[in-house]
Amino acid sequence: MDIIRKEDSRQGKNVTHITTTGVDGLIEPLEHREDFAISEEDFSRLAEWYMAFSEKRELLGNTNHLLYICRKQ
Repeated sequence: MDIIRKEDSRQGKNVTHITTTGVDGLIEPLEHREDFAISEEDFSRLAEWYMAFSEKRELLGNTNHLLYICRKQ
C-alpha cells in the first residue's frame, strides 16, 4: 500500500488530519488460526497492544485497510 499516495489524496480537501491507523494488518493472519483463542480477560490486553501498534507509520503497509481520521474545518 502506498501510504504517501493515499495521504496525498486528502490534498485540497477542507479537513484537518488527526491520525492514520491500520485497522486489520497485524491481527488478520492470526485470527483464523485455531490456536489463536483468547479469553475475555486477555482481550483487553490484546486491544491495548493492538492500539499501541496500529498507528505506527512504519507498520501501516502491513494492513489491508487504512482509516484516516480527520476533522472537517
